[in-house]
Amino acid sequence: MFTTIVTRPNQVIRISTVANNVNLRASANTPTYPVNLFCFIDANVSSNVFNGPALRLGTGWANSTYFFIRNSANIVGNVGNTGVAGTGGSGGRGSGYNGAPVDGVAGSAGGTGVAGANGSVAFQAETGSQVLRMYLNNLGVIRGGNGGPGGPGGGGGGGGGATGYLLVPSKGVPYYNYYGGGGGGGGAGVAGGTGGAGGASLFVPAGSAGANGTESLGGAGGAASSGGSPAAGAGGPGGNTSQAGFGGANGGGGYTFDTSLGAKPGGVAGATGNVGNTGFAIAGNNLITFIAIGTLSGNTSN
Repeated sequence: MFTTIVTRPNQVIRISTVANNVNLRASANTPTYPVNLFCFIDANVSSNVFNGPALRLGTGWANSTYFFIRNSANIVGNVGNTGVAGTGGSGGRGSGYNGAPVDGVAGSAGGTGVAGANGSVAFQAETGSQVLRMYLNNLGVIRGGNGGPGGPGGGGGGGGGATGYLLVPSKGVPYYNYYGGGGGGGGAGVAGGTGGAGGASLFVPAGSAGANGTESLGGAGGAASSGGSPAAGAGGPGGNTSQAGFGGANGGGGYTFDTSLGAKPGGVAGATGNVGNTGFAIAGNNLITFIAIGTLSGNTSN
């Protein structure tokens, strides 16, 4: 019986200054034959790429390659991205009157922000289809990146403005004109809230609708129908992200005959999203024989 002897030249990589996004195969000049790779890590290695590992084995190694890695420093993944904002709350309809009272509406609440992205892997040991062996002597720290902050809550929608009125003298029976309040502005968010409709009016133009919110700014409240004594109130502006919407205005003091036609409050801001999960300390754990485990912060995966 004959045994095939695999000869592997030795190759040494020393990381003695701070480094980012290290790919060991690239650092070894992409050998096409099996090697004994000795890697000595004496300075911190980190990631500054979203979802990228601080240290990776790399792909394309020849079968029967052996890795001997000694870490005496900190290998740390990158922090996850911040989550996006929640949706903006809708602006409330302005109060009005169109033959009968038309009640206004409060601004709606903003949506909860989206959770932050998970932190990136600290050490990615790609397995591929090769027959490889790795020995890791971890005398330092291997830590997955921190999870990203949660996204801000969507802004609350602005409340609808109050109805105004005016007693109009007449040779016959005096009558009232009714002036609609402005609609509330939509709150800010990943999808800006829709502005509320203006309040209905009797014999005069209706109040104006509030503006839609944008990704970061609440929409302006709509103007009230002009005229009236007391005057109608404008709609409240929508809140920016993480901000409550503003209540509608009472104009000249609010509608005194029917309190339901007064100004309405703004909606509350949405809650901030959850922080993302800590990234894996090591991915590709089944490839590794540990000489010393050291400090691993974050899960490991096969």
